[in-house]
Amino acid sequence: MYKFFTLFSFAILSIQLAYSQSNPTIDSDHIFSESTLSNSDAEEVYEILNYGNRYYKKGFYDKAFENYTLVFDLLPDSYALNYKLGVSAIYGGRGDQALDFLLLSNSDIADDYYYYLGRAYHFNMQFDKAKESYQNYYNSLSFIRKLFFEDEYDKLIRDCIFGIEIDNSSEQDLYIIENAGATVNSWFDDYAMVKCIETNRLFFTSRRPLSGSVEHVKRDEFLEKIFFTNYEDGFFGETSFLDELADNVNISVAGINRNDEVLYFYKGKRREGHVRLTPFTTRGVAEGADSRLRGAVDLKSSKTTSISVTDSGEVYFVSDRKGGEGGMDIWRAVQTSERRFRRAKNLGPHINTPGDEIAVHVTACGESLYFASDGHPGYGGFDIYRAVKDENGEWGSPVNLGYPVNTPFDEVFYFPASDSVTAFVSSDRPGGYGGLDIYSVKKDLSMPHLIWGELRDSDDKKVLSGRVTIIDISDDTVVASAKTDSLSGEYTLMLPDTANYQIQVDVDNYYSYSSDLPAPSMKDEEIRYDITLEKIMNPFNLWGRVVNERSSYPVGAELQFRESKEDTVVVRRIYTDSSSGFYSVTFDNKEDFYIDVLAGGYYDRTIVADLTNIEEDGTELNIELTPSQDIYLLRGVISCSESEEPLPATVSVYGLNYPEGEYAYSDSVTGRYAMELEGEGPFVFEVNADGYFFVNERITFDNDTNVIIKNIDMRPMASGSRFVVDNILFTTGEAQLRNESFEELNRVVRLLSDNPEVRIEVSGHTDNVGSAALNRRLSRQRAGSVKDYIVNQGIDDKRIEYAGYGFDRPIETNDTAEGRAANRRVEIEIID
Repeated sequence: MYKFFTLFSFAILSIQLAYSQSNPTIDSDHIFSESTLSNSDAEEVYEILNYGNRYYKKGFYDKAFENYTLVFDLLPDSYALNYKLGVSAIYGGRGDQALDFLLLSNSDIADDYYYYLGRAYHFNMQFDKAKESYQNYYNSLSFIRKLFFEDEYDKLIRDCIFGIEIDNSSEQDLYIIENAGATVNSWFDDYAMVKCIETNRLFFTSRRPLSGSVEHVKRDEFLEKIFFTNYEDGFFGETSFLDELADNVNISVAGINRNDEVLYFYKGKRREGHVRLTPFTTRGVAEGADSRLRGAVDLKSSKTTSISVTDSGEVYFVSDRKGGEGGMDIWRAVQTSERRFRRAKNLGPHINTPGDEIAVHVTACGESLYFASDGHPGYGGFDIYRAVKDENGEWGSPVNLGYPVNTPFDEVFYFPASDSVTAFVSSDRPGGYGGLDIYSVKKDLSMPHLIWGELRDSDDKKVLSGRVTIIDISDDTVVASAKTDSLSGEYTLMLPDTANYQIQVDVDNYYSYSSDLPAPSMKDEEIRYDITLEKIMNPFNLWGRVVNERSSYPVGAELQFRESKEDTVVVRRIYTDSSSGFYSVTFDNKEDFYIDVLAGGYYDRTIVADLTNIEEDGTELNIELTPSQDIYLLRGVISCSESEEPLPATVSVYGLNYPEGEYAYSDSVTGRYAMELEGEGPFVFEVNADGYFFVNERITFDNDTNVIIKNIDMRPMASGSRFVVDNILFTTGEAQLRNESFEELNRVVRLLSDNPEVRIEVSGHTDNVGSAALNRRLSRQRAGSVKDYIVNQGIDDKRIEYAGYGFDRPIETNDTAEGRAANRRVEIEIID
């Protein structure tokens, strides 16, 4: 996003229009003359509109947007209001929402309409339409205004062409982006994070105030300050102010030398400043121990804002000194001591552009260079690029890291962590807490893939019916299991990643088969793996179930067969099906075995199988295991609420012992499910079935029972059906979603992902406190916030309508506090 930052640790020198955006008058007379509002309500709405106009004129665009949306329902056809809503969204951190409003305006309302329409399309990654809008705007300008706009226009068109080409490529997303959360980020700009390996401490820059009111201020209102937090096992700790470096000037992170345990920081007033360094230890930074850099890096005639040092003493830094390609450039120098550098050299036009290259980071080995640039081809604004040294020690062409690391918004300060998988980046993309936020970037190294094939007789090639099991032999766990199709002999198994997998196939009267699985070469690869089995002439079949002796619940177990009590050699190894506890194995003759039965959470057991005295060609051997810890049983029946027919469904339980979830599946014939859990809870219990609304509840086992019977009636997602989404919380009196809401909304996202044909309406409802008009506005705005969140998670916005009904549709009485609380809700209704 083209923003004009006055951040003193770096310079985003955005290209602005030669004039400010238009300020058309919103015709609101018919609020009084044509609406059904009472005089008091109309006066209240008129006051809100005036607040919006004042915020818009002063440049408080986030506040202008909030006020304008409150009156949108009364003036949905106002071209001026929709234009101002679009502009306010663009400059107020909601660029992805601008398009809906600008499409309701037109070019007659403002000379720069097509410019902002282009920005709105751009932010929604509709690059072809953005390009067309930019061209329309350029063609509407006079000769003189074209000259002022020429450079920006050329870049905008280049960015659109880049986006179109990337959209048409087959590149895969390789990263997972996660916001660092409210413990790190604020409404103000947060950026420039660096990490100390030994202490797991992260230093970063923020514009937030230390105390006091933040009403009616802009994000660059306060001085830059350095804060720190910890990052361990993927989690950010609480944030603290680094008061040892406090001063009445801007103090911002410039870089870190992890070998020398030195933090570089920029210190200066608006027009001047210098890069300094201070040592740090596990206890923090020593007060007053900082000193200024000397030599080629920090000159009085220029500004240095970012610095990074290799293990060999090469230093790369950003400066606007003379002799560069234009704007901020990346330079290289040689470190001669802790704070002295010499022989600064510009990296040249291969890396630097007439635009700005900022926020440089070089890896410790000196082989990879990361930086942000608005001059190289990208999505728009600043993007992150990586250059790699070739065999001659020269930097190769910078490569855009692509989506989702980069977006049409600003991405700056890319800092790879030491684990080679995680990095940090600052971005003002939608969905954050405001302005620039810090995100973690994790390489998605998983290789989900599909294994499929046919199971046939090795002689006559006839189709065989049996069970195929995938075992991770690193910990002897079953990761997938399936029966082959009785007609085609085919099996299909989805595997979430690569591992030390082995495939095991068991068919009655055939020799068992086991082998290592081939590994995929790319994500989502489909690997065909056909298997033929040799028939046994005089087979002996052994089968049965392994269950919990207390509950008869099936157990996923490993069975090891030994020929004698003293023998430690395992001659056969098989695994039970975890959902049924069933196993089956075929021998080519009758032998006596010692069977060791092992399962997590159970005591090991050894069974003596006396098979030689059995006259038949097979026998059943069921095995009970004793739990080694308290086991709690959850069971029940899943059925359709209308037909009362049993349903196949997925039952998920989340809790302290199951952060990734524990899963079970209801039987398609009986609807029964059962699962064993460790601990009393509390647990989050969730049921999902195709074509039905999910069920989500909290359960806890009472002290006097180890069993909960939970029968669930699932409601079909027929057109017109609706449900209340619980635990959707907003900031009091506003439409800002609180973090506690995301878990519940993510379930709605999964519901829509699993049912791609469904369209919904999100509706907001309130109690009867306050005026009807404002309650309708607020409820609509809150429903819009829910829609925006769902869309930002990847759901097509065309599948979601939203509306606000205020207190027109109560579900309880408004005469009690409990009733009013129930009426303040968000509902989802199926409309298609």
